[in-house]
Amino acid sequence: MAIEASGLSKTYKKNNVKANIELNLQVQEGEIFGLLGPNGAGKTTFVKQVVGLLKPSSGGLKVMGEDVIANPDAVRSRLNYMSQNIFAVWHLKVREVIEYSGRLRGLSLGEAKKQTKILLEELGIEEHAEKAIFHLSGGLRQLAGFGAAFIGKPKLLVLDEPTSALDVARRRKLWDKVRELNQKEGVTVLLVTHSVIEAEHLLDRLAIIQDGRLKAMGSPGELKQRVDNRLRLEIIPHNGGLPAGLTRDLGQVGEVFEANNRVVVLASRGTLQKAVGLVEQYGLDCIDDFRIGTASLEDVYLKLGGGILGAA
Repeated sequence: MAIEASGLSKTYKKNNVKANIELNLQVQEGEIFGLLGPNGAGKTTFVKQVVGLLKPSSGGLKVMGEDVIANPDAVRSRLNYMSQNIFAVWHLKVREVIEYSGRLRGLSLGEAKKQTKILLEELGIEEHAEKAIFHLSGGLRQLAGFGAAFIGKPKLLVLDEPTSALDVARRRKLWDKVRELNQKEGVTVLLVTHSVIEAEHLLDRLAIIQDGRLKAMGSPGELKQRVDNRLRLEIIPHNGGLPAGLTRDLGQVGEVFEANNRVVVLASRGTLQKAVGLVEQYGLDCIDDFRIGTASLEDVYLKLGGGILGAA
């Protein structure tokens, strides 16, 4: 088992905030596992305990078979970690950050230089190699951070909200690299995200966390079964909202959620047409667009009582 948390809890003594509450979850070796939840759910607190930056208040935590509490140094030697706040060494050049990270992980100077050159090319940042980190945009800093996280071929790669500043094309390129490390090198990946798109298309399994508690765990397909086989009507209202009467009537047809400036109706295949008819009855001028599809992972989260998730 790559990560095994048993009754793991973390309370910050300064303000008595319970960030993690009796978490029980397992990450298997060789899988891409995600922590999904809104900001403030306790995801980063869990990760900081995994990498040995925070000590649990109670419970057990093992990483790659090592007890994090008893032997944090052994755990750190087996993983690479990319945090939300990427750099404390802003004065270093991009090439230096990646190369030095490799050296700290035990690579020879020659091997560190070799892997750095390859990563600069794969990440498309060769032209920025001699620029100091503090001169870069947020997206380029994240790419440099990925280089520092990838070098050294870790057994466990921990990524905390790693793509928030990246455009779609670069994000897809990076996830291709993550899949390559996972499939060809057997690297286990723990990804913290609030993005439904990343979770649905990248992860083998995930845990949904809210208010420090584990709400659900399984594969995206397993979790989506929790909303049965219902269809999804997604409505984008005109001028920010639907008529109150339409929202009320849609609630008589199926479950209605509001998130990210959209209204989502989950209904059985036999009754979804009635929901479409209601929209037509109230007039299409009250909406900008609508689409029909199967239930999504976001629907699972919202059904479990979660807050609004990101869509990027």
